[in-house]
Amino acid sequence: GQVTTVDLKPGGADIPVTEANREEYAKLVAKYRLEDACRGQFDAFQRGFLLICDGAALSFVTPDELEELICGEPHLDFKALEAGAQYDGFSPKSDVARWFW
Repeated sequence: GQVTTVDLKPGGADIPVTEANREEYAKLVAKYRLEDACRGQFDAFQRGFLLICDGAALSFVTPDELEELICGEPHLDFKALEAGAQYDGFSPKSDVARWFW
């Protein structure tokens, strides 16, 4: 990779980190890494997401419901998955299938 220097605030490259300003520095680093550094990727994601999901219907779901729609159910029912599994080249009683479940 290539090393780059980013001013976290105007003239920041010329300001040494000291005991007196370390909290401000930590906050600026966190903001840069969590917001600024990934801004381009987030903006592209947001444009694509809103292209598909924008509109009045989006206002009818809570953030938790939206997460479940996008990511799926967070708790998987492995017994139900096993009951519905179809095997190609294996049987439900084979060692490989048993190890999987």
